[in-house]
Amino acid sequence: MLSAEDAEIIYRNADAMIEEERVLLAPGDSAWARAYRDGVSAGAFESASPLDVKNDEACRRFAAPGGVLAKIRTWTGKQVEEGGIILSPRTMP
Repeated sequence: MLSAEDAEIIYRNADAMIEEERVLLAPGDSAWARAYRDGVSAGAFESASPLDVKNDEACRRFAAPGGVLAKIRTWTGKQVEEGGIILSPRTMP
């Protein structure tokens, strides 16, 4: 599982990245970008809904070495190692 501390770090890192990119937008693109970000965020949370049907195989795939959980953990900015391999920082799931 992802610790609450790591989840908070990931949120802070993502917010900082969004803010860095926001200043590069032309003023007319800010509203569009905000709507896009809100949509992506809503989709991410919906797709990760614990109310969805869960099964052991899906959980194993999610937590498998190099799987989605490992990629999410790279967003902490901490070095993530799995099976003797150091994962690239901020790997996209």
